[in-house]
Amino acid sequence: MEIVKDYNLYQKRVLQDFQRVRRFFPFLILTILPSKLPSEIIFTGYILKPEMNSLVSVGVFEKYGLRIKGVYPFAFPEKSVKVYDVDAKISWELLPPEYRHCYSDGSICTHHPDAEINAKPEQDRTIAVLFSAWQLYYQAKLYIEDGKKWVLKDLPHGNQANKVGWIKK
Repeated sequence: MEIVKDYNLYQKRVLQDFQRVRRFFPFLILTILPSKLPSEIIFTGYILKPEMNSLVSVGVFEKYGLRIKGVYPFAFPEKSVKVYDVDAKISWELLPPEYRHCYSDGSICTHHPDAEINAKPEQDRTIAVLFSAWQLYYQAKLYIEDGKKWVLKDLPHGNQANKVGWIKK
């Protein structure tokens, strides 16, 4: 079990980050569970493409929204948030293997942890992760439901990432 050395510092960093996140994803709420032992801070709600935030209706959420649970790891900001598709709207099994951006724990693979996310300024990383999660959801939806071509630029996975140099050691 992972522990945090300075929970107050962790909480302060998360609160600062989440304030920025809410400007782009206003339909998320933060949850800090009261407990004797420190626990990771989570957020839940809907993410939409930020340009759609003013068009909100039940229909927009049903068609374009992805309900997520996010987890700020204790090692935040060194480690990025994890994002989960709460309603299992992304049918990973219907996608070819090269487009399955998910981990065995059910979290969405939004970036390569040793590559491009580290090029972003620290204050933009969570926003980039959430936007990537929405893009993956919407691309998968178009691919599966409408037979649209996969146009989202993918990064290589696993050993392929090593071969093409995405992983910097």
